[in-house]
Amino acid sequence: MDVPRHFAESGFIPQTRWFTDEEYTRILDGIVVSCVDCILVHRGRMLIGFRASEPYVGWWVLGGRMLPGESFEDTAQRVTKRETSLHIDDPSRFAYLNTISYVWTKRAQSPRGHGCHMIGNNVMIVLSDEEASAIRKMSDFTALQWIAPNEVLRAGGAEFHEAIHYFAREVAQREGRSA
Repeated sequence: MDVPRHFAESGFIPQTRWFTDEEYTRILDGIVVSCVDCILVHRGRMLIGFRASEPYVGWWVLGGRMLPGESFEDTAQRVTKRETSLHIDDPSRFAYLNTISYVWTKRAQSPRGHGCHMIGNNVMIVLSDEEASAIRKMSDFTALQWIAPNEVLRAGGAEFHEAIHYFAREVAQREGRSA
């Protein structure tokens, strides 16, 4: 798949706003939300965190929805800063991996059983020793771990979502390791 392009018409002024829970519930029932998930890599290992809230409870990567006018890299830069306090000066360091469509049976917002549909535009960034050691906590996660892609793949489907397996194969391939 070719790298997705971002075209922004000159003069676009985003009217970004946050929604009430009631408004966001209606939005989730009516549209597919576009997100950027960021796979942080250091010394061949991926950073994953344990999510305690829907739409998915389990090991995942950091991410968040795109805001109007943002490129994939802009969203990745904002989400990385929000989740880890790391400011990535050069957003071009985020390398596009893939795009995945997720249809979840549950969501954090009421009614939880309505689920949601999201598009994950997935990027990877290789962190320096200094950047990796600065990460202490990611706000949406109760636990963090650096894990080698082959450890994810050996674990099978019970411990990790199939998307984490997919990310592990992509990271291993890009890092020149067999998967």
